[in-house]
Amino acid sequence: MLSNASEIKQRLHEVAQKRMESIYAECDKRGLPRRVADSCYWRIVETPLMHTKSVIDSHAKASKYNNKESILQLKTLLEIMLVTHPQHSKANEWEQSLNLLANNNK
Repeated sequence: MLSNASEIKQRLHEVAQKRMESIYAECDKRGLPRRVADSCYWRIVETPLMHTKSVIDSHAKASKYNNKESILQLKTLLEIMLVTHPQHSKANEWEQSLNLLANNNK
């Protein structure tokens, strides 16, 4: 039984790696650290608008320490998601999130 659980865990890991390959390739092309994709992937897939608003809000509250790098990383990751998964059910929300970030920069 333990062997079966280990095999299932290994298979799930392989499936996740395969899903991330195209995202990692695009991250490498754009100079975005893979750790950003790893840390934000599920938030961007599940609740992209809420995550984007949260990042914008946290930067507005901490304007004295405002570091635009995380906003630029989020923007880049959203663009990567649109390139690698254009038919995804959340693609429209990714575009809306990019618009929010663009309007926030004004």
